[in-house]
Amino acid sequence: MADRSFAPNPDAAAEWLTTLQKEGPKSRAHQLYQSLKTLNTLQLESSLRLAILEVLRQSIFATSDVLAAEFTVLTPPLTESARSTAKLSAFLHHELALGYEQLPNHHSPLSKQRALASLGQMMLRLIQLGQPIPHTSWPRALTHPPHAPARPPPRKTAAA
Repeated sequence: MADRSFAPNPDAAAEWLTTLQKEGPKSRAHQLYQSLKTLNTLQLESSLRLAILEVLRQSIFATSDVLAAEFTVLTPPLTESARSTAKLSAFLHHELALGYEQLPNHHSPLSKQRALASLGQMMLRLIQLGQPIPHTSWPRALTHPPHAPARPPPRKTAAA
């Protein structure tokens, strides 16, 4: 079994992920989840937090997709094992969204987009599971609107 943690820096996280690839998807998901929970409790510089989250993000999405492939093909009602797998997939995205939400506004476009994508994946997994969306999820998602360019001011027309 791979070491369950890494030093809080992007290089250590990347190295840890390579050892994690040897694990099965559920074990990998559990370890990613625990590491995200720990990371979200640490006081880190925002640029360091962002760099670590960016290293972990692709592995989290890939692992979640592998887990989803296990339960989305099943017919309801799901077994307890399948339900547990689905919840783990949702919780991975929940923790990832929390990490991005901790970043201050100067990382705004990227962190908001990443948080929104993770919240969307969490909601999707819960819907696939037949679970209600937590009441706090929608307000969180609405605080992360997609970045849109500012609208140019209307042109002034010459009076006739």
